[in-house]
Amino acid sequence: MITKAYQRFQEEVNGLASPKSVPVIHSNLTALQFHQRFVALNQPCLFKGLASSWPAVKTWSTPYLEKCAGGLEVSVEVTPNGLADVIVMDPKHGSVFALPCTERMKFKEYLVASQPISGGTAYVSHQNSSMTDELEFGNILMTDIDTTSLKFAEEAFGVKPDAINFWMGPKEAVTSLHKDHYENMYAVISGKKIFKLYHPSNLPYLYEKMVPSAQWCQSNSSWHLDLVLQNDKSLERPWISVDPDNPDFDKFPLFKHAVPLTIEVEAGDVLYLPSLWFHQVKQLGASHTSNQCIAVNFWYDMQFDIKYCYYNLIEELSPFLHSEYRSLDCTKDLEKKKVDGVGVASAAAAIVAASEAASVAAEGIVLLARYQPTPSA
Repeated sequence: MITKAYQRFQEEVNGLASPKSVPVIHSNLTALQFHQRFVALNQPCLFKGLASSWPAVKTWSTPYLEKCAGGLEVSVEVTPNGLADVIVMDPKHGSVFALPCTERMKFKEYLVASQPISGGTAYVSHQNSSMTDELEFGNILMTDIDTTSLKFAEEAFGVKPDAINFWMGPKEAVTSLHKDHYENMYAVISGKKIFKLYHPSNLPYLYEKMVPSAQWCQSNSSWHLDLVLQNDKSLERPWISVDPDNPDFDKFPLFKHAVPLTIEVEAGDVLYLPSLWFHQVKQLGASHTSNQCIAVNFWYDMQFDIKYCYYNLIEELSPFLHSEYRSLDCTKDLEKKKVDGVGVASAAAAIVAASEAASVAAEGIVLLARYQPTPSA
């Protein structure tokens, strides 16, 4: 059956393709070494202190940023509780993907106010290459970023950064569990980020689903969600249903099989976060930046290679895995309660028939993963 086949596959991934913890690198790597040891294997690593000599790490403080960029008008993402880009249950619309409200304000106003937006949590996190976009910081702060120290990564990825983003927010601002189709070099400038990572093969255990998009809006000090429409229809997008900090195992029983990796990224550290890895991000601020955490990340387009094919196959198999698991659960319940005299044997036979095609595909994953050549380190 597909459930057992996928469990074998996941065991092999955990043993052969996913590290037990995030490796910490204390020395410089060449582009070839980085590619062989981490990029080709789609495995994360932490470069300890790689950005510690950047002027940004040494000089960025609230007064400094106010002086250099305080007059700029920037985008600020606002939510009632700090949770942006997350599935919430709305009384009016049901389960929706909640986007933040975007406000434009002088960066100085954000820096000096204890609560820049009354009744909400504000986060400078507009993902439009805000470090270089003329409508945001327009390269003014880029002079404090030593991009030469990331040249090896650019060479390993084979492309220049597609976007360079600025992040500044309080501990209340949490990034929900998600994936990106980018290779990510994530540098913390002040404070600390706590990443919870899941290998892409954990996808069936995370219960990604399509949900309508909605945006937070504030009026008269109260918050509500408005659906985001496209051609008069609600715009749907796939997102993770499980809250990794407080999972509902009754609704998401397979989440118990998900294997997380947790890594703390401190000021001056750079995390390599491979494409398609799921990640949740929390943060702690620093006193010299008004108890806000600041980070700058570089996104590089991923290579759409065999890992992308594997991911798509797993994505196609996930509904079969969920369906079979629910059926197996029902069969166990029938066996226990003998409900309505339904024969366990006939129910089990129906399950086998329904999952036969998916099972064959899952067995194929196991064989492919087992015999896929591994680049030499």
